[in-house]
Amino acid sequence: MKLPNWRQQPTTKFRLAMGMLIILSSFTNTTNLFAEETSSEAAGEAYEENWWRSVRQGMWQWEGADWTRVSEALSRIENATGKRRYEDKVDTITKYGTGHWVYEWSRIGKQAQKEAKKYEKKGDSQAALNAYIEASIYYTQASYPHFRDKHSRNAITKAVEMYKQAGRHFATPLESWELEVDGAKFTALVHFPARQSSTPYPVIMKTGGMDVFSTEYYPLSKTINDAGAVMVVFDAPGTGNLGIVDANYDKHHVAVLQHIMKDKRFDAERIGVWSESLAGLTAVRIALGEHRKNIAAAVNSCGPMHSLYAMELTGPSPDGYDVHALVNAYNKGTLSDAEMASFNKAMLTPALAGMFMDFQSQTFFDRARANPDNVLDIMAKSLPVSLIEQGLIGKSNMTNTPILTINTHADPLVPLSESQMATDVSVQGKLMIINEYGGHCVSRDEVPVIMEWLAFHLKLETLGDLVKINRGG
Repeated sequence: MKLPNWRQQPTTKFRLAMGMLIILSSFTNTTNLFAEETSSEAAGEAYEENWWRSVRQGMWQWEGADWTRVSEALSRIENATGKRRYEDKVDTITKYGTGHWVYEWSRIGKQAQKEAKKYEKKGDSQAALNAYIEASIYYTQASYPHFRDKHSRNAITKAVEMYKQAGRHFATPLESWELEVDGAKFTALVHFPARQSSTPYPVIMKTGGMDVFSTEYYPLSKTINDAGAVMVVFDAPGTGNLGIVDANYDKHHVAVLQHIMKDKRFDAERIGVWSESLAGLTAVRIALGEHRKNIAAAVNSCGPMHSLYAMELTGPSPDGYDVHALVNAYNKGTLSDAEMASFNKAMLTPALAGMFMDFQSQTFFDRARANPDNVLDIMAKSLPVSLIEQGLIGKSNMTNTPILTINTHADPLVPLSESQMATDVSVQGKLMIINEYGGHCVSRDEVPVIMEWLAFHLKLETLGDLVKINRGG
């Protein structure tokens, strides 16, 4: 299937240094290096300067949120009084109660949950479905960006519970699988097409990044189901579960894949992977790993491959330091306090310090169990995640599994060279760079073209008008 020429990036390889120059020259504010996962979904300027988290009006409305209800909750957060973690960031009230992020979102989640129960008593299944989805959205955002504190964990539990309640009203009821990897439990939500099939279903395994949870893909499930495929959505390690981001970042993908392979309802020859943002790396890694022959196609949407994990986005490592030697010594416990302090001081430039204050950086530290006050500890945890460090990218034609890499032309987290390298590892690699807008990750407007590519490689039965974005609940 030939994709539109205007979306195709020439296959000439980019030099890493040139890619870094392009990315670094795009920075205008070092505290905003981490953009929201869908770059075109942000709310207006009123929610930019004084908010720690990203306020994603477009995305939340697409998922099924009522913006009037949301804006009222945001107003209570903004106007609250009390101690804040960051005094200039309105959504960082520390005491749980009025104005606290988790409290206010959970509050509107409870309202939507009550409405869903009323609709069920009336026998209005569709209205109950919509209300449960709405409740799930609010509880999901209550936990955003899904930290491991008590209140966030409670909100995550409620979000999944509400989504499962909604799933009882799907045309084909939702299934959920409770899986475990390295002692960490996680849930996979399985969405079946309404139309029954006499043959095994193709499957698309869907994963977001650090701050988009598995309960946020109901509209996408309808698109995938309309194409005749099952969507199995789950979270990468650390997002809504107690897993840890490490070199085996695709370990949850492997567990889900193995579960799928054992189930005769699914076509083992037509399994696709679609991962976004930080988890985009997992799509490439599993396409290169021992299970690559079981993956018919993999989509890497805006996945950082190396520079983010090596902390090179704000500049190179300071002169006179061998980072790898230091990390090895740190892991062995042979560095003195003075040696660690010297490197941390040299490494922590104002630009990197600003980046560390961002909620996305704090989220990554949480996922990797890194000490946010110790640059060397962060590097020891993050550097092994890099696919360059693992020796998995940097060469061409290392796998026959088709890989689609898609991103904007100016992603501050992903140098163009990394997207190119992630594509080149596949004999059937395709790189698509969107020029209409920049920022981290493509918008949901690109769903049809991603689905077109997946439909070709998974041999889906329905294309054309059925491959579209379904809005609302």
